[in-house]
Amino acid sequence: YNIRALYGIQMTENIMLKSGWGFRNLYHHWDGLTTTGGSVYDRVQDFTYIPIIAEFNAPISELEIDGKLKLEYGFIIGGKLNNKWSHIAGKNNRNTVHTNDKGYIWKTSYEAKTANFILEPYYEFMSIDDSNVADSTLEPANITKEFGLRVKKEFNNNRTTPTNFKTLGNN
Repeated sequence: YNIRALYGIQMTENIMLKSGWGFRNLYHHWDGLTTTGGSVYDRVQDFTYIPIIAEFNAPISELEIDGKLKLEYGFIIGGKLNNKWSHIAGKNNRNTVHTNDKGYIWKTSYEAKTANFILEPYYEFMSIDDSNVADSTLEPANITKEFGLRVKKEFNNNRTTPTNFKTLGNN
């Protein structure tokens, strides 16, 4: 799961900037054996990050789509990896916790409203550096790439955009 608390400033009629605090948790449940026949173990990754988001109203008039382009950079400020391998022989019933707090996240998406749904194709890129050494082990640097399509259904389409927003400049 990925939870964020954001605050936004409407810069112009077409641009909004947001920032805040984010938390990403991944519980990786492994089952079976590795390709080399070794034992596998579960692991939990937690990352705390500061997201910086720019949203641009970007309609595509030729397709009659009222859309929004979203660009995001996430600066990771805290990270922890808990290797839950206490069930593997020779680990003395201990899990190993690594600090893994160096990295960043890039996200981009385009949110398009249709008659009945909101479609949002997206791409996310996450780069994490090596962890600290704990129990003579190291979690190596890794890259995660994700793309997909979010499908949303809006039940209250009576939302309005404020027309009395404050701009940062006179232009």
